[in-house]
Amino acid sequence: MTPDQLSAHVATLRATPTDKWSTRDRILREAGHLIATKGYHGASTRDIANAVGISQPSLFNHFANKHAILMTLMEYELTVATARAEDFAAQDAPAATRLVRYIDWDFEWYATLPIDLCGMKEELLDEPGLEHFRDEFERWRVAITHILRDGVESGEFHYVNPGVVINTLIAVSWEIDRRANREHTGAELARLRSDALEFLLRGTLRNADDTDRIIAAARGLTV
Repeated sequence: MTPDQLSAHVATLRATPTDKWSTRDRILREAGHLIATKGYHGASTRDIANAVGISQPSLFNHFANKHAILMTLMEYELTVATARAEDFAAQDAPAATRLVRYIDWDFEWYATLPIDLCGMKEELLDEPGLEHFRDEFERWRVAITHILRDGVESGEFHYVNPGVVINTLIAVSWEIDRRANREHTGAELARLRSDALEFLLRGTLRNADDTDRIIAAARGLTV
């Protein structure tokens, strides 16, 4: 699916009780949970089929093998995020505004995504056949780095190591995903998202006192 199709499908899943989901989507949901808890190699197709409540041959009617399930989960993990990062990187707006807008989108995506992606660790990209997703991950890194370097050149950001900011963003996104899939309250997630955004922006801006104003402006608000 394209990034827009994936986003639209996720919106449908969010609005649909899980017992009304298609078998294919329930397979992805249970596979995500099992890979997050047992690891990709520890979770078998039999485990996944049992969790869904179907036979293993029925699972193979929807996915040829476990690798095909992993490929689809990686689409949710990387395809949409890469497209959005590139969209925000290309906007005609101050770098700080673009950074806030991407982080807001990123945190919202992982906080409300109804499929657990906590098991989609970076090392899985070394699995055979995932070359496309390794390329997407690199494109994502390039887009975020582009925003950060634009901010340094414009004087909005002090010099920052893009790798540090990126790794921090990844860690927070995974923590948001983990909490969202462990039934933490909306208030807890909202507080984590707000605190993490402020932390990332304050650590990047040349003038940290501008943090609240920049966040409000990026969201089209006034302070």
